[in-house]
Amino acid sequence: MNFTSPTPQTHTEIFRGDSYVLNANYQQLADIQSSGKMQVDGAELYMIVYPGGPAGHLQVETSRLENGIMISQSALDDLGEEGFVKMLRFIDWLWYSDEGLMLTQWGVEGETYTLDDEGNVVLNSDIYYNGINPGASKQLNVDYGFGGGVFAYGGSEWLRFSKFTDAEKDWNQRVLENTEPQKLDPPIMADEMQKEEMNLIQVPLMDYVNQSALQFITGDLDIENDWDNYVSQCEAKGSQDYIDQANEIFEDTKDVLGME
Repeated sequence: MNFTSPTPQTHTEIFRGDSYVLNANYQQLADIQSSGKMQVDGAELYMIVYPGGPAGHLQVETSRLENGIMISQSALDDLGEEGFVKMLRFIDWLWYSDEGLMLTQWGVEGETYTLDDEGNVVLNSDIYYNGINPGASKQLNVDYGFGGGVFAYGGSEWLRFSKFTDAEKDWNQRVLENTEPQKLDPPIMADEMQKEEMNLIQVPLMDYVNQSALQFITGDLDIENDWDNYVSQCEAKGSQDYIDQANEIFEDTKDVLGME
């Protein structure tokens, strides 16, 4: 298992069989599977569900959104109220309506995809997307401009699952059936000065946390013998100060958030 090499090198090691675990998203896995570069006879790639811990077998998500849209004041200044409202209506349609999401994800019905008798999306056989139709001569994003990452999130469960291969559907089903959702993290509405103060703690602290996590995984640190020292080092680097400041900011702003 390789933790630190850049992506091309880790892929090469997987192809040769020198590495057996890869941390990647499904697009990368699909690209590897369709590349034809695997050099180990009979080798298969399988997505494992992340392990649980003392707190249970929990899903990793703790936020409401993976991405979103931010609109600056200059949009209103440049467009005027009427133009600004038109822009909002277009954004609402493009990102949040069923019709807009189908267009940005799959393209034009009859040109890039069809619907079968059960209403499932069937991508044209000469178009490749995200592991679907490997070896096809065209790509949905490159040749048609649809299925791009900017529009790849959100929508109904049906739409999200429509773009998955059978392997990814299986993985998602295993996650949903075997893990529990976590409580959402509340937003920490820090002002600029508070953000700067917290970043001064967070950056070196997380560098140490990530380095130590790798050492625990590889065995350079022992979970039984070195854990207490690891916690002490985190506290020395300001972990409790960070927690206290985040909690203080939350207490001061929870009324704005409508939270108790």
